[in-house]
Amino acid sequence: MINQYKVEKILGSGSFATVKLCTDTKTGNQYAIKQMNKKILQKKFTGAGRTAYDCVLEELKVLKKMEHSNIIYLHEIIDDPNKDYIYLVT
Repeated sequence: MINQYKVEKILGSGSFATVKLCTDTKTGNQYAIKQMNKKILQKKFTGAGRTAYDCVLEELKVLKKMEHSNIIYLHEIIDDPNKDYIYLVT
């Protein structure tokens, strides 16, 4: 479980993230949740004194404002400062 989302299966994984198919236990809707390890992202530097985590946060600010049929819809961001992971619910 990730908050109210029940993990059904892993859809794929890459260098920085794992994507899981999840079901919202309150509504029954299915979502893809991208799970990223904040500690790993904070160790990867992208230049100009920025980490990969900084880049992710900047991209999320943009995605929150976007709503277009050609752009994936960001439903929710789960980012507990006391946890190692950030979750993007799409």
